[in-house]
Formats: sequence, structure tokens, C-alpha cells
Amino acid sequence: MNQVSNSERMDNEVFISSVTARTIRQWCAPETVLAVTNLVDEETILFHAIRYVGHKATKFILVHVLQDRRKLSYGSNGFHFDWSDSSAESALNSLNRIARQLRWVGISCESLLLRGSPAEEIAALAKARRVDRIVMTAWCEEKDKDPVPKTLAEVLLDKVGIPICIVGQSNRQKSQKNQPSGSIMLAVSLDSDSRTLLAFASRLAQEYNSKLVVMHIFGPIDGDYSATDRTPTAVATRLPAEALKSAELSCPLEIAIREGDPASEILRFSSRAQQDFIILGPTGRSHAPQRGHTSLVHRVITEAHCPVVILGKACMESAKGY
Repeated sequence: MNQVSNSERMDNEVFISSVTARTIRQWCAPETVLAVTNLVDEETILFHAIRYVGHKATKFILVHVLQDRRKLSYGSNGFHFDWSDSSAESALNSLNRIARQLRWVGISCESLLLRGSPAEEIAALAKARRVDRIVMTAWCEEKDKDPVPKTLAEVLLDKVGIPICIVGQSNRQKSQKNQPSGSIMLAVSLDSDSRTLLAFASRLAQEYNSKLVVMHIFGPIDGDYSATDRTPTAVATRLPAEALKSAELSCPLEIAIREGDPASEILRFSSRAQQDFIILGPTGRSHAPQRGHTSLVHRVITEAHCPVVILGKACMESAKGY
């Protein structure tokens, strides 16, 4: 942790308050977490809940949504369920079993079984219960007209104004072998306002006593940038000055530069550096998916070996009001 004076700390708090007030604090140290399960990802959800956000101040709402199997494919590895009314009792029993395991380690947890459209039901529940974060794995929603289906998390990004943490199926196995590395990576774009992202990422790094790596990737379309523009110092001058200063006062900070395909570079760096979290913001136009191709967000959340926290457009809008 950086050593800073009391006046610097006060300046830092004033900046954070002026940008997002209590929202950033709630996102980083959530009081209520909505854990969405497809009942196949039980071990992954449990491990993440206990390791990263399971503490006495956190309450979990564990939810599963029963709906038409023709609209949803559970799990990126091809699991399918033929739900019927008679299966509701079995699903509820599974939810209660997971909730008991969380309560056994001291985490407050309630379980809810809903019926309907997963995206609509989860978004409505998150709003009604004033949830601070959503945790889920990367399971896909089928779209007949799109050869590359979106994960439920991607569908939710425009519907909920809170961070969504996606935990990959490989996260648990990797984390069992390695202790937390104390490093969080934030991918930023120079074409968008990253004030809220920097405030959130630095506060999260502070919560976990971690180093923050702010990364920008120059892609194939960035040919106008000269060699002198492609340096950490040059990128730092393009970031919001007060937000960057605030982040530097909150935690150890490094600016990293890479060139190439953004998703590939994020995954490659994260794998080598063994990040504890990857943080992504709204995807810009240059990273928007083309028909028949996966988006940057889809690739990262389905291939990353660490949890990925995404602040979508709805998060950015909700933070502006504070």
C-alpha cells in the first residue's frame, strides 16, 4: 500500500465522493450480493463466494430461474435441462443445500427460486432488493439469429446498474493451486471516460491490498498513434488526471501498454501475471462484435482464468448521479 499523507487521503476521498459517492464503496465492499446459479456451477459459485466476497458484512441472495429450455442453454460446456413443474422441488432443494453450505461458514444467505425470463427476473430482483453486485458463471442464452450466443451476463449488462462478476469454470482449480497474487488489472480505452472505472478499480485494489495494473491495448485500427504515443507516460496523460491521481493515492499503480488484438492481449497478460481480477468497462465501437464473431467481453469472460468484473453502460449511468 502506498504511504500518503492525511491531506492526500482527504483529497482522495473528496474526489471519490464527488464522482460516485457511496456507490463505489458499496460496489467494492458489497452488503448484498446476488449469486445466480444454474445448479451445475455449485462448486464454482461457492468457492468464489467464500474466497472473495464472503465475510460477515455480506449477505447473499442465491437465485435460480426456471424457464423454457428452448430459450436457454445452461453452461458453456453444453449442459441442457428439460425443466418441468415437477422439477421445481428438486431445484429448490439444490438451492437450499448450497445456501446451507454458505451459512455453515458464517455467510448470511437466503435462496430464491424464480420462474420466467432469466434476464428479466434477475434484473427485477436486483433492483427490488437493492443488490450491490451480481456473481455468476458464464452460461449462454441461445439466439437463433446469432451464430455466437451471448452469455446471460452480457444480456444483463444493459439492464442492471451494478457490477457483474463472472467466474469461469477454471477459476476454482487455478485458485486452489495459487494464493492470491495481489494484482488487479483494469483494461481502459482512451476513447471513453474512465473516471468511474479508475475510482472503482483503485478502491477494489485497496480493499484487497492489491496492486492495480491499468492496461491500454493499441489495436490494428490505432495506426495514427506514433511510437512516442505508445508509452505508459503518454497514455497516463490521456487518462483523467484527477482520477489517476486518486488511484495512485489508493494503491500501488502501474500502467501497462500492449499492442494487438485486445481480447487476446488481456487474456495473455492476465494468465502470465496471475491476476486476481480483470475489470472491464463498456465496450467501445471499435470493439463491438461483428456478426458471426465473438465480442471482446464474451471472449474474456469465457476464457479468463480469474474472475472478470464488468461495469456496463448501466453502471456508468447510475454512477453519474452521485
